[in-house]
Amino acid sequence: MAIAILLVAGDLAYSFYQHSKYPMDGDMEESILPRDYLIPLYQDPFGVKMLARHEPHAAPNRFFSHYLLYKTYRTVPFALQKVVEPLQSVYLTNAICKTLMQIALLLLLCVLVCGGFRVKEPRFYLAMLLFAPLFQTCGATHSFGLIDISLSYDFFYALPLIFLVCSFLPFIYDEFFNRKLFPNVVLRTVWFLFFLVLTCFSGAINSAIVLVAIFTLLIRFTVNYIFDKTLENKSLGSFFKAIPRHYWLYLLPLGLLSLYSIWLGTFNTMWDSVSLTLAERYKLLPRGFLEMFKNTAFDILVTLSVFNFVVIRLKFPQEGKTAIQLFLWINVFALIYMVLLPFGGYRPYRPYLIRYDVMIAVSFLYMFHLVFTTLFLIDHLTQNRFRISYLIGCLVFMIYFTMIDIPMKWGNEQEIAAIRKIQASPEVPVVLTEPARVVSWMPRHSVEETKNASEMLYIWHITDTVKPFYCLNEE
Repeated sequence: MAIAILLVAGDLAYSFYQHSKYPMDGDMEESILPRDYLIPLYQDPFGVKMLARHEPHAAPNRFFSHYLLYKTYRTVPFALQKVVEPLQSVYLTNAICKTLMQIALLLLLCVLVCGGFRVKEPRFYLAMLLFAPLFQTCGATHSFGLIDISLSYDFFYALPLIFLVCSFLPFIYDEFFNRKLFPNVVLRTVWFLFFLVLTCFSGAINSAIVLVAIFTLLIRFTVNYIFDKTLENKSLGSFFKAIPRHYWLYLLPLGLLSLYSIWLGTFNTMWDSVSLTLAERYKLLPRGFLEMFKNTAFDILVTLSVFNFVVIRLKFPQEGKTAIQLFLWINVFALIYMVLLPFGGYRPYRPYLIRYDVMIAVSFLYMFHLVFTTLFLIDHLTQNRFRISYLIGCLVFMIYFTMIDIPMKWGNEQEIAAIRKIQASPEVPVVLTEPARVVSWMPRHSVEETKNASEMLYIWHITDTVKPFYCLNEE
């Protein structure tokens, strides 16, 4: 157990180092300044004023992602500036945010695999050890990475996923663990309501994931009801009576608030100029699916999950019934989710609709199933030659995912050098002779284009004044 803790701690420490080397991205400034078009959102978190006044605005159902990004970068860097210089305080804030999200997702996955927060059991730490290499930082991040390269994307995908899983935990404990998340009903209610609101008003895809998850759970319940031989005189009335209380308590509020959130999203004024017909979007879907499988790492993740499923199905069909059913329902969820993606609209930066970021919940579930079935097989493969072979295979997969994630494929050296030049230059506007992205997605070649980035550097006390700058054109 101690060895597992040390290895996971080492992995997290190296991830922290990798996270600290990320450059700042071009979406940070819109939330942190904030840009003019987001001010109505900050004044109207749940869209009530917007509906009453019939005045659509940007991102009406994504308040917490924007606001938490704003609040974090308006407070944490300044606290850190008591011990580090302003520029380093921002990169340190990036690393802290990303690592905390990584730890939260890691713990939630272990809770789901082990049936609770069982920190006294060795199984919990073995699960952590198996999950740790699957958190890609510089390797397969663009394949199934839960923690994105972009800090802004983490606030819109990784953080909302944490909220979503937490909102489902009371239901999961009732449905799959046959016990309560907290014995105290008040504490349980507060937990659920708190994460219910965070879930439905965060990120770009949370509400859609919730509705697909609920739909999948209802299909599962219906199938189990139909094939339950212990029930007699089945009817529509008896079907509704058979629905457990926790379905109504947890899934109904989640579903209703998610529907409201999706309705709010139809008033979003961002990207309204970019559109493709629904038929055109569906034509892009197969290409997006193939793009997902172009990356060997995602192929291996899915292949290992399928391999475990097949072994359990052939050798342990009775003992592994839960693992078998989980695999089937995870794939039902993934299929329904992908089929419905075209209804979410089109974004030019996501040309084939399916991409690692919108597929974060599917990746999360495959990671969960892989480790869940791996632990099952470690427990049930009793013949030494099979057990040893399987353990060697587990070690190989852990080493593989660790090794592909070690090399640093990008860094913030160019951005830091450019900012140092901006800091030191007595002349304005500052001319950057080397192309560098500074709080942006790409080098900017006019003062107007870098106006927001200049203001960001000033807000963080990196520069003494707002210093306009631009990069020379490459030609």
